[in-house]
Order: sequence, then C-alpha cells, then structure tokens
Amino acid sequence: MTYRIEIEGLLAERIGLDTGSVGSGLIQQAIQARLSVLGLAEPGPYLRILRNSDEELAELVEEVVIPESWFFRDKHPFQRLEKYARENWGPSGPMTPLKALSIPCAAGEEAYSIAITLLEAGLLPDGIQVDAGDISERQLTRARRGVYRANAFRGEGPRHRLAYFRELAQSWEIDPRVRRLVRFFRANLLADEQWAGQNTYDVIFCRNLLIYLTKPARQRAVATLDRLLNPGGILFVGHAEMIADLQPHFLPDEDWGSFAYRRGAAGSAEREPPASGPKAERFRETPLRFSPEHQKSGLPRAPDSAPTSPEEILDEARRLADQRQYAEAVRLCDQLVRNQVPSASVYSLLGMISLATGESDKAEAYLMKAVYLDDADVEALLALGLICQGRGDADAAARYRRRAERARLRGEAK
Repeated sequence: MTYRIEIEGLLAERIGLDTGSVGSGLIQQAIQARLSVLGLAEPGPYLRILRNSDEELAELVEEVVIPESWFFRDKHPFQRLEKYARENWGPSGPMTPLKALSIPCAAGEEAYSIAITLLEAGLLPDGIQVDAGDISERQLTRARRGVYRANAFRGEGPRHRLAYFRELAQSWEIDPRVRRLVRFFRANLLADEQWAGQNTYDVIFCRNLLIYLTKPARQRAVATLDRLLNPGGILFVGHAEMIADLQPHFLPDEDWGSFAYRRGAAGSAEREPPASGPKAERFRETPLRFSPEHQKSGLPRAPDSAPTSPEEILDEARRLADQRQYAEAVRLCDQLVRNQVPSASVYSLLGMISLATGESDKAEAYLMKAVYLDDADVEALLALGLICQGRGDADAAARYRRRAERARLRGEAK
C-alpha cells in the first residue's frame, strides 16, 4: 500500500496524473502488470527503477491511460481547422507554413488527420508543418509506422481511406506524402525545459488530456499551451475539458466554443501578413472537391438543406452542440427518440450535452442508456467514469475505464 501511494505521487509529480481520474485499483493493476513483465516479486525495487527510468515510467503510464483516438474524431474540429486555414493562409496570407501541434498524439491518427485537412484546405505540402508529441514511445512507434486497422476509421466514410491510404491485407497504410508532413517526437507537456525556446504554433490540438491532470498540473499545462500558441492561433480541446481550466489564458472561439479556443489577450487579433517580400506559391488554384462545400468548409448548413434522414439529423444535432446551441441539439435528439430511432449515439450525445450544462444526474441516465444499446461505446464509458470520479466513487470510475479499455481493444482487433 505504501509503495502504491509513493508511485501515485511519482505519477502526479512527473506527468501530473490525477490518480483519482483513473482509480487506485487500476493503478495497482498496472503496477502488478509491470512487476510481472520485469520479473519482480516486490514493488520496492520497482519504485527505485521508476525513479531513475523515464522509459519505465512511460511503460507504466501506458498501462494506466487509455490512448483512445481515431481518424477525424468528432469531425467538427477538423471542419473548423479547414475554415481557419482557408481564411488565414489563402492567397493573401503569410508565406510561412501553417504550424500545428498534436499533443498527446497517441498512435498518430489525429496528427495525420490534421495534415490531410490542411491539404484539403488548399495548402501545398511545403506550407504544412505538423509536430506530434506523446510520452509513450510505444505509441510513437505505431504512429511512425502509419498502419491502422479498420476500427481507426470508425464513423468515417471511405473517401479519406481511398485518397490517402494504401490498402494492405487487413489494414491501411498512410500515404508517404502525408507521412512526410508529420514529425513525431517524445514529449511531456509538463516538462517545462522541453518547451523552453520551442517553436510556437498556429494550431494546437490538446484533446482529453487536461481531464486526467491534477489542478496544479492543469494550470502548468494551460500556461505552456498559452506560450506555444501564436497570437490569432486556435486551440482545440476535448468536449469534457472545463472552460474554467482554460481561463483567463483562453476564451471560447466565436460559434465553435465547445471545443475551440483563442488566446484570452489576443484571441480577436488577426494574423498580420508579411510586411514585405514575395509570397511563396503554396496554394492550389482550386480546392479539392470530394463533398458539398458546406460540409468541406465547416460553414453552417444552408436553410434550404434541412436534414431529413436520422443520420443527417444526428449530424446536425452534433454540429449545434459544438456551437453551444444545446436546446436546438436536444430538440433534434428528442425528435429522433419520438420517431423511435433512438441509438447509442443519440443517447451519448444527450449525455454529453447534459454534462456540458452541468446536469450530471441526467447525463448519467442518458449515458447508461447509450452503453446498454452499445457496450462498446468508449466515449460514453469514459464519460460515466468521469461522473463517478466527480462524486468520489473511484472504484466505479475505474470499472468504467476498464470496460472502455476492453471495448477499445475489441475494436482494434476487428
């Protein structure tokens, strides 16, 4: 017990992990798993190894934290990114590349999604620079390899796969032209010395990290993100991240504020074009066109194209929720339920909206329905874990996280 508490303290000190967000039971299981791998019978020697080995610390973190990601996850952040790139790096924009950071990047799905989005926004390869960092060397190895099973494309149609991947026997490999746009590196957002003098970025994706950190660690992480984001840049976070954690450094982006933020002091400042000098030719004469323009650009849906199918209605509800138009989003979800087309996705969205509006009891009820209909709904399971954690039930939170991990592994095996 004493060793576990010391190890929990070490995790909090080195990577800012709030052990309450995952539960002491899960930490204990992770320790036992690493003891077994290393052939150790007692935790004492293991604690000494942890104190002196960043590599072993990363292995333990790998056992504890669920690196859950897939291509174009949640869609709307990438629509906002494309709109931002078109508006700020168009023909009258700067000659410098658009620089983006994905942290933590897991197995690279998000970073490659960023690169593809920028290509589709009209930027040529020499106008794109994507850095992607993660504490796990295991995840970085997967990311650099760039080979993914079908589960990494869930919720996605075949368009991106056909355009930017090569089909293998039971998997898909990222196109080398996209792979070359992304630089993967070992990174810990709380390692202040790593970011001293680091390049700054126009776009940062830091989704679903802050929720796992202690309050002091969250404050340090947000301060680092503030230093790394250029004036006029945009920060993308997860839906479960709390606005209070981001203020006063960041303020919600107009119309996209549930996941997109601008710097508090310079959020409204426009990027200044170069004072002089020729502009590099980096843009396509016409954008790639694979879908209707309102879907590509992330612009609001035209009034004469109201959604009709259940899938379109649900997509519209998600878009409204992302823009914090919660009442309208709930109305569309209720419409689906009344028409007897409820699904795990509908109840999961209702649960996330209830969380965003502070109605945790209602959120829990909706999310329970979601996992009843789909016991592999990883996001619903993780959200239920957060609710349990918030009311102090660490054991229940850990159970939900274990279920989420099992669901994720089942999905990867498909």
